[in-house]
Amino acid sequence: MQEEIDALQMQGTWSLVPCPQQKNIVGSKWVYKIKRHENGSVARYKARLVAQGFSQELGLDFSKTFSPVVRHTTVRLILSLAAMHKWSLRQLNVKNAFLHGELEEEVFMRQPQGSNAKLVQTVIDDLGAVFEMKDMGRLTYFLGLQVSYNSTGDIFVHQHKYAKDLLQKAGLSNCRACPTRCKPHNQCMTAPTEIHFHLVKRILRYIQGTMNYGIHFTHGPWQLQAYSDVDWTVDLNTRRSTTGFVVLLGHNPISWQSKKQGSASRNSTEAEYRALAKTYSFCL
Repeated sequence: MQEEIDALQMQGTWSLVPCPQQKNIVGSKWVYKIKRHENGSVARYKARLVAQGFSQELGLDFSKTFSPVVRHTTVRLILSLAAMHKWSLRQLNVKNAFLHGELEEEVFMRQPQGSNAKLVQTVIDDLGAVFEMKDMGRLTYFLGLQVSYNSTGDIFVHQHKYAKDLLQKAGLSNCRACPTRCKPHNQCMTAPTEIHFHLVKRILRYIQGTMNYGIHFTHGPWQLQAYSDVDWTVDLNTRRSTTGFVVLLGHNPISWQSKKQGSASRNSTEAEYRALAKTYSFCL
């Protein structure tokens, strides 16, 4: 907890001032998390001080929210390039990177419980961005993805640990594997029943048998390829078609999507062209 407080102060996150009148004072809360290695062992215990933003009102206290998170397509693109060029991948961690942005709004937050009362009059003047980075060595575990390499420079990415933890959480660690998940046209989003519960268990049983599956990034030509397809009016309720596409860099898949089109198409040709336009716009 003290490490978190020190990091916030070093980044010039706040200035301690007397509590103003007629201002929306946001509460604070400590959030605790255990960070683990790829083998499941404890890496460190983390504490994050967060503001209770639910007490703010849109348009009054803030105008918009944004969280800069890397896209999975970007991650797969980097892995593909590394495999194609036999680059060495290393991982760096920017400590408290989310604090380097500048806040336009004026926000007042209560001090966290246990703060030193002597610091109330302290004003932090150093608002410069100070980046503290840590070299984490060769990339082996990143955003829940486990990364391994072979002697030829190929890269294999999988989520064995995530799947194992998911099955353990559901109490299905020793369940019998299922060769198929469920029908691809099943769409169960609301009003779940016991039937849907058994469908979810079937998906978890499918995961039990595919925990070692992953994506193999290999050498290949520097060529971007994209394939698209569509089913026409399979949805009997809305008559909307579903677009599907996959984008390859060399032999490596870097992005894919399956999504229902916004409106019904009058014929299969129109549905195909709409799927093609969606794929082409993504590649651009």
